[in-house]
Amino acid sequence: ERRIFTNVKDALEGQAPGLSTFKGDMVIRGVSTFAPEIGNQPLIVIDGLPTEKNIDDINMNDVASFTILKDAAAASIYGVRASNGVIVITTKGGKFSTQNKTSVQFTMDYRWIQNPSLSDYHYATTGDIIAYQLANISRETVRRNFPTELAYLENSLKGIGEAGSRSTNLTYFDPLQNARLEYLRGNLSQQDYNALLSKWSATDYRKEYMKQVWKTPLRKSYNLSINSSGKNQSTYASLNYIDDGQQIRFEKSQYIKGYLKSSQRLNKWFSIDLGTDIQYNHRVNVNSSYDDFNSLEPYTSILDENGNKVYRDYVDIIGMQRGLHVNPKILSQIQGLQQFESYKFNILDELNDNLIKQDYYNVRSFASFNFNIGRHIRFSTSGMYEFAKNKSEEYRSKESYYYRFLRNSYASYEPINSIIPQGGMYSSTENSGNSWVWRNQLDFDKKFGSDHEVNATAGVELRQIKTGMSTNAIYFGYDPVALTYTTLNDNYIYNIGYEQSYIYNNNTGPGAVLDGDGVRLRESNMQPTLSEVTNRYVGAYAVAGYTYKGKYALSGSVRVDQTNLFGTDPKYRYRPLWSAGLKWNASKEDFMQNISWVDMLDLRMSYGLTGNVDQTTTPYLVARLGNQSTYTADAVPYATIYTAPNPLLRWEKTASYNVGIDYSLLKGMLNGKLDVYYRKSDDLLGEREVNYTSGYATQRINSGAMANKGFELYVSSPWYSTKDLLVTTTLSFAYNKNKVLKAYYKPISASNLAISGYLVDGKPFDALYAYRYGGLTSGGTEEQNGVPIIYRADGTTFHHFETNGSLSLDRSSSMLPEDVVYMGTKTPPISASLTQNIRYKGFELSAMFLYYGGHKMYLPSYGFVITDGNDDWSSKAWRPDNTGSDIPKSKIYYNPGVSVVSLGSLEDMYIRSTKNVAKGDFIRLRNIALSYTLPDKIGQKIKMNRFKITAQINNPWIWSAAGKQYDSEVQTSQSNTMSLRSWGLPMPTTYLLRLDVLF
Repeated sequence: ERRIFTNVKDALEGQAPGLSTFKGDMVIRGVSTFAPEIGNQPLIVIDGLPTEKNIDDINMNDVASFTILKDAAAASIYGVRASNGVIVITTKGGKFSTQNKTSVQFTMDYRWIQNPSLSDYHYATTGDIIAYQLANISRETVRRNFPTELAYLENSLKGIGEAGSRSTNLTYFDPLQNARLEYLRGNLSQQDYNALLSKWSATDYRKEYMKQVWKTPLRKSYNLSINSSGKNQSTYASLNYIDDGQQIRFEKSQYIKGYLKSSQRLNKWFSIDLGTDIQYNHRVNVNSSYDDFNSLEPYTSILDENGNKVYRDYVDIIGMQRGLHVNPKILSQIQGLQQFESYKFNILDELNDNLIKQDYYNVRSFASFNFNIGRHIRFSTSGMYEFAKNKSEEYRSKESYYYRFLRNSYASYEPINSIIPQGGMYSSTENSGNSWVWRNQLDFDKKFGSDHEVNATAGVELRQIKTGMSTNAIYFGYDPVALTYTTLNDNYIYNIGYEQSYIYNNNTGPGAVLDGDGVRLRESNMQPTLSEVTNRYVGAYAVAGYTYKGKYALSGSVRVDQTNLFGTDPKYRYRPLWSAGLKWNASKEDFMQNISWVDMLDLRMSYGLTGNVDQTTTPYLVARLGNQSTYTADAVPYATIYTAPNPLLRWEKTASYNVGIDYSLLKGMLNGKLDVYYRKSDDLLGEREVNYTSGYATQRINSGAMANKGFELYVSSPWYSTKDLLVTTTLSFAYNKNKVLKAYYKPISASNLAISGYLVDGKPFDALYAYRYGGLTSGGTEEQNGVPIIYRADGTTFHHFETNGSLSLDRSSSMLPEDVVYMGTKTPPISASLTQNIRYKGFELSAMFLYYGGHKMYLPSYGFVITDGNDDWSSKAWRPDNTGSDIPKSKIYYNPGVSVVSLGSLEDMYIRSTKNVAKGDFIRLRNIALSYTLPDKIGQKIKMNRFKITAQINNPWIWSAAGKQYDSEVQTSQSNTMSLRSWGLPMPTTYLLRLDVLF
């Protein structure tokens, strides 16, 4: 291995044209399905048998080779799950040798990941944020027609007994608002107020968080393997331990992987292959509410100048719904009441009080019994069993802010007493599954004379996949030592809600209970749930090939699959998958023998039919059963219709045409292949509107179609070679054009295309649409300026001004499909890699460049409706004193009469406007590695077959057509708050070091 790979996916990247790993998703020759439940993940086959194992769980040290099956002639043998292509992995071991040999290999890897810097997040400074939020208070005072800021703030601050009806919300007051209020009340002098603002402006919680909470992630991997082989036996065993260091304190991830593969030849006609693959992963994560340094105001401190913890009186960090806030008025009202828990908060306390522990097990065992029946016939019966289990446990201690908040929220009056018991909170979820496959196969291989060769394979395959999930109830008052808890009357909690709450009074009624951070005190979450799904497959297949004089080859295959996922109509149940191929070894023709510069030239063509199946869809009516004590005093069983029956349900099919050339020229100086293909996918699944009299509004049926066409080029050349120096260059290039031929829905509005992503006939699956942008309004009043202009196709705008000069916005539904512009595809149609290797004596330098291009992307942009001023764009946006800006003004500069809904629609349009669309092309230096291998003579003296050390850097450089800071490979969001943080941080640079010793 020239470079260091920590997983199989990284090892495959750039190695085969047509295999894209853009954004970490493996896709072979384009998207072939509409259904996200099916996805575009290729089928993984390990040592000949399909597996449900996640490709990321495979130990790279156990892999001997990869084969990527892209055309139908190669992939159709694997049946209705091969439309996405097939990745065949061959593991080490299983080979016999004429002499007894034993080797021991030890590999040690270290990987450091560079943490992002604060500048990568494009935050505003603390001072700018304070200035923005103070301006916001001033503007809101005017917008809401209050005479003074004091009156506005006093009106916003509600306490116990002032919440009113359910529609009135309690207001969260951050420290800045409270300081402003206290200053305006006269409780804080001008000097003290200015000093406080000055101190806060010099504070940066984000920097402090990065220093106190983060650590440099260090991944350590140790792998030991033993390989023993002889005339009649071969055994390979490995043990891998990984300590995958995490970024957050208290978080960890540890793996143990074991692999055993043994082949025994008992006699000339019978041999056995046995093995097992075991993995265990233990993870500890901090609850996601506490892993973001933007969760508290930037002027908050974690430690004071003496290193002591600084406690906040209250925070708004746990994702509570509006109306459940805590503010200083409420704190003063409950002060001195011992029945209430403290609201004080420091992030360092919370990290260890809110942990999620996960344990994952995966076992794959396999066996094959092989019989040689004469010289030309072989029979094998092989099977594999897989089992996986994942258990997640979440524990919040009694000291955690969340649990203290919970107890206070459910504290009743007369008497004051919380119905949430003292202690902690525990919940767990368990997912498990198993699968098995059994294959019986007969192989025939014979040469007839010197000109004819026939090989054939026929077999039967049975397969079952079972998945299940159980969610345990939430346990309150949990003691992790005694393993005890207190039973709650969940029906009472659900129906009574906060009607007796001391703090919230009648602010929330029945059912509207605490609802945040993934914990809902609703009956559906306080009762255990169980689910199980079993899918079965049976398939029969045959493959045959004929070769004449080693020049002309004809091949064909056929397979018929049956599964409980297919409909009951015989017309669709027995449709075969088949393929046919031709190959001409032109270099063996007599007329080619005098062409000395051609070493090998093969021409091939194939056609075939492969399939895809959605394991979440069924032809039968499916109902979910349950008990619901919310509706009745007793737990009366009920059923909910889950899917409608569809007797015409069938597999999605993909027809593939492929023409290719394999060549080797100039005595091996130039090697490669060229492929041209066309793939058409039919009967694609999707939700379609159906006759409402059927009892359903929509139903998933086979009705869509899509096509992919393209070409692939692979060239490798060891173009300079001497005794000590070898220079090799490898180029991989692929082009794929995707087009939807038949979609489900016809878009009726612009948002259907630009936001919802409706498919359109004749356009790519991942099409990008944008609203026509015309800059910002100018030349008018303060209210009229700084508004983004969005044009319709007819030249009118989304905004207009009334006769009195006030701004008015149309409804978003007024924007029709023709009012957006098709900009291109978000998926790169072009992918390429260039790998350069230079070997000089024991040193070797290897570098791989990746290129993805021809696609478009949305740039991160400024969400001006809901903003706290945290983005550095906030200080650059249009203001009355910054009229030259091209960034729209914030909501605080709009008239209160402007509809917030329409303003939100305008924000959506601006974010997805032509202004914010750019080319996604980029070139990345994926990795560069330098290794040194000890010469064999020295190794033999110290009894080592190999001693190799490698240093590598991943992702040290990128060129992007849109600018270095805009990397389309890390783009993760097109939400309404498209800050650079949610859009995607720069891909981190990683440093790797490997020691590889073979005895």
